[in-house]
Amino acid sequence: MLPNQHDAGCGAGPTVTKTNCKALLKAQCQSTPTGTSLRDAPLYSGFNVDKTHLQNSSALRLPTLMEDVAGFLLVRGDFAWLGYGFLGCAADVNYTQPEVMRQDFGKATGPCTQKKTKDGHSVYTREFSGATVELDCDSWAGKVTTKKGRVF
Repeated sequence: MLPNQHDAGCGAGPTVTKTNCKALLKAQCQSTPTGTSLRDAPLYSGFNVDKTHLQNSSALRLPTLMEDVAGFLLVRGDFAWLGYGFLGCAADVNYTQPEVMRQDFGKATGPCTQKKTKDGHSVYTREFSGATVELDCDSWAGKVTTKKGRVF
């Protein structure tokens, strides 16, 4: 099984969560020997899914979408998958991808790094050839800004 995989692949949750954000990213965003970080292994990561809103828009169905996407992009290596497994058989289950999931942010140009804001927040960033990814662990806010200035 891949790291973070459980329930035969049907139930992967987010790799980076509000609870583990600082500790996980502090460990993953430093130089580590090859083979010891999430970047070195295939990664299977999911979303925080609100199953009471499966037929609704991604804003309701995926309440921490940008935090899940940013956390994933901060720790992913060359072989990684972000999505969700089986959510049910009802005809009204919304499996559509949010727009951010249809974007190509390019290749990572290095590992993630930590910076402290003026107000003391721990913000982790990672540069990609087509975007900059940020996750503020203290305010639990994720953001992806493309090199063309589009913000997700």
